[in-house]
Amino acid sequence: MEPFLWDQRPVSLTVSIGMVRVVPSLTSIEEVLSIGRVAVLKSKTRRKNRVSLPDDTSTAAAWLTPTLRTFLEVIRSAEGVDVRAQPIVRLDDGRPTGWELLVRGPAGPLESPADLFRMAEEHQLSTTLDMSCLRRASQAGHDLRKPGQIHLNLLPVTLLEVPTSQVLETLGPPPPRARWCVELSERQFVGEPQELFDAVEALRAAGVGLAIDDVGSGRGTLDSVIALEPEVMKLDIRLVKGIAEDSRRRRMVERLLRMAYALDTEVVAEGIETRADLTVLRELGVQQGQGFVWGRPQLVPRRT
Repeated sequence: MEPFLWDQRPVSLTVSIGMVRVVPSLTSIEEVLSIGRVAVLKSKTRRKNRVSLPDDTSTAAAWLTPTLRTFLEVIRSAEGVDVRAQPIVRLDDGRPTGWELLVRGPAGPLESPADLFRMAEEHQLSTTLDMSCLRRASQAGHDLRKPGQIHLNLLPVTLLEVPTSQVLETLGPPPPRARWCVELSERQFVGEPQELFDAVEALRAAGVGLAIDDVGSGRGTLDSVIALEPEVMKLDIRLVKGIAEDSRRRRMVERLLRMAYALDTEVVAEGIETRADLTVLRELGVQQGQGFVWGRPQLVPRRT
């Protein structure tokens, strides 16, 4: 661009532009913008006043770091994503009443769900990743071939941004003798739970249950339990782990149990790792739980 005068001094402007080929494999506007940022960076590194594609000959892959390439493969097709099943059991006899399906990323830096979703937040792709994981988990629910209530995690923001009809289509019908239960994840909670009310009611009308995860971890989850009246509330692991040696935790669980009774809500204690904690939870009247005391979550093999 031609220089212009500003306060009697010449000023020159330069422009770095990134362009993206929009092809069917790109699943969302957020993904287009994420790849576009790579193209802008390429223009800047090639000096100023440049227009660049992420890759002048094919796709963005050659200009992305290996970790980001792996992440985008997860976004598009859940490639490399595994699902592990952890039983939810009756505390009196250890009999499974349901299963929580836990997503794990590809081996490497994205294997941890926390790291996987952290990268999604950095690239404004949390909802897209969440729907991809939901699709993979629902497939695993059929591969599991177990009766009972099958819990699948979902970000609250996904229920706000994605039409409920699309969520239900992604879930599909549950396996025989099973029922889907959407578990609102602790990773991201909305400020006003009432905003979720219509979406939650639509899920219920379709026969899908609702669970609130990590109750007791903060005000947000308690507000959501009161506003949304879930079928299941899951006690946060920080309340459960070590409860046998901590009277304050026992008092907190007692108060939560009274609230659950008033709301006619089932309670599941997460993170039970010792027999001592299990004994105290039984004495307090908690009826269901999950944790390493019954073994670690097991990989759900893909079936043909």
